[in-house]
Amino acid sequence: DNSTSFTLDLPVIKQAFENPLIQDKPICIITVAGAMRTGRSFLLDQMLRHLSTEDISKISSNSNGFPWKGGMTRYTSGVHLWTDPFIIQGATGEEMAVLLMDTQGTFDHKTTVKENMTVFALSTMTSSVLMYNLMHVIREDHLQHLQLFTEYGRLALESSGTTPFQKLQFLVRDWHYPHDAPFGSEGGQIVLDRLLNTTEEQPQEIRKLREHIMSSFSELDCYLFPYPGQKVAEDPTFTGSKEEMDPRFAKYLDDFVSKTLAAENLEPKKIAGKMVKSREMVDYFQKYLEIFNGDEIPEPKSIF
Repeated sequence: DNSTSFTLDLPVIKQAFENPLIQDKPICIITVAGAMRTGRSFLLDQMLRHLSTEDISKISSNSNGFPWKGGMTRYTSGVHLWTDPFIIQGATGEEMAVLLMDTQGTFDHKTTVKENMTVFALSTMTSSVLMYNLMHVIREDHLQHLQLFTEYGRLALESSGTTPFQKLQFLVRDWHYPHDAPFGSEGGQIVLDRLLNTTEEQPQEIRKLREHIMSSFSELDCYLFPYPGQKVAEDPTFTGSKEEMDPRFAKYLDDFVSKTLAAENLEPKKIAGKMVKSREMVDYFQKYLEIFNGDEIPEPKSIF
């Protein structure tokens, strides 16, 4: 199909968000986005396993997890939602539903810029936490892509005077410079501070790019992961077991998953500053996709 039109699997969306156990609860949607073959689906699978142990409803039936596999070709196409919700006790004691979402790998040889923008913008607009998964370092072109996608999402949103998107978490895999910034969230903060620092001496384009990203998200975070070990990175038979991971990577993976999914760190989805109930997300998905499939919004000026 050569068209760049996306279809919404409405029965699946309804199954997830109109589930009677969660439809009137606040909802937290955690999405992992990023380039093809950077381990997004594997990470979501680890989060799924963790949430299964925290879930107070025990309604999540399928233990097979997110489909993922090693290799050169992408395994995820479009946006995939894990339809079994998890119910956790929020920081205030209120129950909140959590759903996980995976996106197709951006910038592979099969996907147009418009498709990439739509998938990433839709993920950004519908997530409480958007994890941007990157290899080795955060480069300037990663920030430029982010600007392109978020600008596309902003064009589709009515201006409400509030910060348009919620939490953006950079995940840097295979971080090579622990002597410069240590692994984990502490080093991540150092990297983020340096990266987003603006000075009068910088060219205007570089400063504006950083200001755009900081004004688009209500919270920014970064986490640095060590190399996962040969088995994880290179062996197609890797099954996801901790025993096969480099012990240092396993330690930081545990730390990241338990911190990120701790009730006090999870925020319910808000749109235009208002908290959204689970069932209301069905309308938002439909509305956003209709906008992206239509021709009302101009494509942002490409950086390419």
